[in-house]
Amino acid sequence: MVEDMRKFHQYQFDTAPKKDVEAFLKKHQLSTPLPQVEWSPELLECDDGIGVYFNPEEEQEMMTSFEDVRSGFQKQGRDLTADEAEMVRQFLYADAISPQFVKKLVQDYGDASIAAAFLIPQDCDKYYLEYLLRRYKGHFYRKRYPSLTIVDN
Repeated sequence: MVEDMRKFHQYQFDTAPKKDVEAFLKKHQLSTPLPQVEWSPELLECDDGIGVYFNPEEEQEMMTSFEDVRSGFQKQGRDLTADEAEMVRQFLYADAISPQFVKKLVQDYGDASIAAAFLIPQDCDKYYLEYLLRRYKGHFYRKRYPSLTIVDN
């Protein structure tokens, strides 16, 4: 993950005009364009998987304890352990996880594990996924306005 972040930042600086990069380095008093990223101890000590997704609209999303989510999705709804089912539900409940992240896993593994985790019958209409996304991730579907600060001199 750290290496991918380094490559991402390197790409950003490599594709930017040289004069802009030089101005950025001067402004922030940096000798190299690669930023020093501080990772939280919780993230560094996580030993049960980290899910990372880059959403162009929301930026980067991360989830710890991701191994149970991934293994739950891989089982495609069959023989999920209690921990896997709970983590699949937590994946949908999490406010910071976007519908696009969920849809990426559904694209890769299918939605059968979501149905199993929420006790939805396999022969149920496929609209349940959209219902769950809007129920637990409705704030992503609402119109959002940019943050605005008015400074009065």
